[in-house]
Amino acid sequence: MIAGRVFGNGRHDIPVSHPRSPDVSRHCTEFSQMTHVIDDARVYGRIHFRFDQEAGALMGRDVGSYVYKHNLRCSHDNEDCGDDE
Repeated sequence: MIAGRVFGNGRHDIPVSHPRSPDVSRHCTEFSQMTHVIDDARVYGRIHFRFDQEAGALMGRDVGSYVYKHNLRCSHDNEDCGDDE
């Protein structure tokens, strides 16, 4: 995952909440958990269908990969970069 390559694959504490529901909060330790929570909220909230969330995720990964390969550089303290430096 591109976010893991940029920010490292270590455990993170990512709070996921929305201003309309201040008492409801989720804490994710991986970026993929965060995207699944957001996808589910958009489907259950009748904002999107599951198939367009999946299509958007594929497109987002393609865009993220392109930006990573063409515009970003690895930080020196990220061991996951390999030959990308």
